[in-house]
Amino acid sequence: MASEFKYLFTPVKIGPVTVRNRIFSPPYETNLVEDEARGWWKRMADFHAERAKGGIGLIIMSEVTAHPCGVIYTMTTLDERHVPHLREVTQAVHAEGAKIFSLIHNPGRQAKPLWSHHANWGPSPVRGPFNFEIPHEMDHYDIKEMVEAYARTAAIVKEAGFDGIELQGSHGFLIGSFLSPASNKRTDEYGGSLKNRMRFVNEVLAAVRGSIGRDMALGISLSVDEFNPNGLVVEETKKIAIALEGCGMVDYITARVGDYGAIPVWIGDMSIAPGSGVPYAAELKQVLKIPVLAVLRIKTPTHAERILADGQADMIGMGRSTLCDPELPKKAMTGHGEDIRFCISCNQGCLARVQMGLAIECVLNPAAGKEAQYGNAKITPAAKRKKVLVVGGGPAGLKAAEIAAQRGHKVTLLERAAELGGQILLASRLPGRDEIAEATSHLTRRVRSLGVEVRLSTEATPDRIRELAPDVVVVATGSSPLPPALRGNDRIKVVNAVDVITRAAQVGQNVVVFDGGESHWKFCGTAEMVARDGKNVTLVTPRLFAGFDLPPTAVPLYYERMAEYGATIITHSVVTRVQADGVVVLDVFAHKEQLLTGVDTLVWAGDNRAAGELFQALRGVVGEIYPVGDCVAPRKIDAAIREGFLAGLKI
Repeated sequence: MASEFKYLFTPVKIGPVTVRNRIFSPPYETNLVEDEARGWWKRMADFHAERAKGGIGLIIMSEVTAHPCGVIYTMTTLDERHVPHLREVTQAVHAEGAKIFSLIHNPGRQAKPLWSHHANWGPSPVRGPFNFEIPHEMDHYDIKEMVEAYARTAAIVKEAGFDGIELQGSHGFLIGSFLSPASNKRTDEYGGSLKNRMRFVNEVLAAVRGSIGRDMALGISLSVDEFNPNGLVVEETKKIAIALEGCGMVDYITARVGDYGAIPVWIGDMSIAPGSGVPYAAELKQVLKIPVLAVLRIKTPTHAERILADGQADMIGMGRSTLCDPELPKKAMTGHGEDIRFCISCNQGCLARVQMGLAIECVLNPAAGKEAQYGNAKITPAAKRKKVLVVGGGPAGLKAAEIAAQRGHKVTLLERAAELGGQILLASRLPGRDEIAEATSHLTRRVRSLGVEVRLSTEATPDRIRELAPDVVVVATGSSPLPPALRGNDRIKVVNAVDVITRAAQVGQNVVVFDGGESHWKFCGTAEMVARDGKNVTLVTPRLFAGFDLPPTAVPLYYERMAEYGATIITHSVVTRVQADGVVVLDVFAHKEQLLTGVDTLVWAGDNRAAGELFQALRGVVGEIYPVGDCVAPRKIDAAIREGFLAGLKI
């Protein structure tokens, strides 16, 4: 075991369960549940087994809801038919030495009738911040039915071989909505005082413990601070936690933050500081004897070790981190921390897809959710060793080179720039986006450690490629920005966003940033960069809001920052022309123009053009050739890495 980890890889006891180390995967939706014909939980078994094999101590599985009113995404209410399929999940995890608990969830007023075809249930008819539906106010019969549903679900979970259960008590979901004064407006014995607001959770705990006995662990998550002016705050949540520990039914508490209105924080992107939830875990740790589990952007084993050493928590949640690299625990434990593929918290492949009802993915780990096809054990040596030439050192080319080299091929990579990274280097210059550079810096370390010959500042002409005589060519030549579609004049300069990001172009004091339709970080990040520099910024986008294609958690935080900068945002509009007295903007719905005066600079955040010329020149000349990434069509990082990965597997 790596000597720097005195605490992280020591066992911890949670009630009757001993976990082999202090790293756990918090519950998160995956949308991997299938229908009965496909085995229901088979993909889930593969998914969690991969992470257990990678050395994680504890997995807390999501996707189980306690009542039909609580369906969201692919959450499932359980019955006896699920037991043998669920047992596949627990057996697969146990075979790799890890423990597995099941979350028992009910979203309450945060559910979606679109999925459940059922009215949402809640303590009071107060709209939820996720779907903005008014829930059915639960009467005493409903409460009794719900408590029984929790008990029944717990019995099935126990029969399926899980080691423990966590109740979802945070983020304004059903249990949390009873606890919070922001959502519980009742005047009966389930509302008002803290004792009354705790009545529902106490009844659920008693029923669940009655179903599972004392040989399973039982825990609950709590939002220590809901970040809601009318909701739970630290001191009141500490009282709840003390009371729950005192009842003798709870073996641990997971410290979380925020109600659903604060989802941009509690599933924070890279703009949220790593470990932002740790101080809240530390607050509970001060008053509890049972284990306290910490979560929220704890990315590195070194950071996790420090939290444990400081006595701020007993276990460390590394959910997205082990989604990104299932072998993170094993690599750290065996002294290979430099090989860890660190999560960049982009939320593009995980949260964004799940909220669309799609199966979970990871931008940096194309095998996530597809472990049966592409897991680590599936990357096997090629039947025949080939000479592989990769042209382009951006994310697509680097990923193709990594996988091809891992499979035993002799790989040479040509990059015309002086450093590897491609457009990721550009993206990492944007405010709060520096962590995205890890996407390619990790791959750079990997290709060098795998013996890939890297030639920088080298143009890959057809003649040079013929001289190298490769068996296979992977073309990853990327894309380049198109010139601005509008022209400036003597008063107003028109520049490309890329030139602003690289500081090749200077802007005046009054700047209009025009979204060419991408509505992603090139547009949004450039505008923020200019605003941060102290300029007066107006954003113009044809979409319904700025950042329409950003991950959903990024948008509220982005709007908050731009409001602080005093930026103006004009939506569903396009810039039609630049004239002597200003910039003309057309509302695409009202078909009315407005003139923005006093403008010094128009920044064009437009499209890129695929650099596919080399592929076309080599097509039909090279026997085995694969175009990957932006040279096929300009897209985002997930497409580039996925296509590079698949090309490496095909060779």
